[in-house]
Amino acid sequence: MHRIPALDWIIDYLEKGNIPYLICGGLAAQAYGSKRQLADIDLYVPDQLINQISYMGKDYVTFGPAHHIGEKWDLTYVQFNYIDQIVEIGSDKECKIYDSISKSWCQKKLDFKKYQLLSLYGRQLRVMEKDELITYKRKLGRQVDLEDVSQFV
Repeated sequence: MHRIPALDWIIDYLEKGNIPYLICGGLAAQAYGSKRQLADIDLYVPDQLINQISYMGKDYVTFGPAHHIGEKWDLTYVQFNYIDQIVEIGSDKECKIYDSISKSWCQKKLDFKKYQLLSLYGRQLRVMEKDELITYKRKLGRQVDLEDVSQFV
């Protein structure tokens, strides 16, 4: 697989700073077998580090860091656009997702020590564990999430 400059940019920074992170979303889905084209790079970091990360990438910030409540997420995050690739980094503090099964908001608990180290786009990445990602995507319940889960190996 080819390299993605935005992925190298953010992961190099996080790893040099020994910053815990978890890859989620479509990139994590690809790591487990989804064939869907990558829309953006999604990951979570500890809340106390989100301002530091935002400052590092200040030239590429397109949103935040700020609190956002949308249809599916209630969280603080920062969005970057690095060489035409969107990178969204969410805080682990008070992170909620809308559970489309129970029709209610639920707290998303993240454990940065629980991940799978998987190779994707030419590098090793800390990817949300498969069972956790399946639960996460089923709760979100969007068509794209359900398609991802159906393709996991």
